[in-house]
Amino acid sequence: MTASIPAQINKPAVVSVMFKRCFGWALLMFFTGLATAWLRGLLDPLIPAGDWHAMLSGLFVVVAWPTLTWSLRALASPHLIELFQLPWWL
Repeated sequence: MTASIPAQINKPAVVSVMFKRCFGWALLMFFTGLATAWLRGLLDPLIPAGDWHAMLSGLFVVVAWPTLTWSLRALASPHLIELFQLPWWL
């Protein structure tokens, strides 16, 4: 049994979807990075100063950024770019 291959693939549509997915992923990484930096700014004064301060602060970033990215990965879709096309002035 062989799978049938479509005779023609709409390449501009495929490129458009791939661009939107990559751009959505980049936006997700950017926004979760900003959120992680903001959360680190809130948490940083609570970590006691000393030898462990830099390590604990870095450990927070290493844990928080992938956690935020993984939990919000549903936003990394072609639909994320559509948020910037909404009429925000209404």
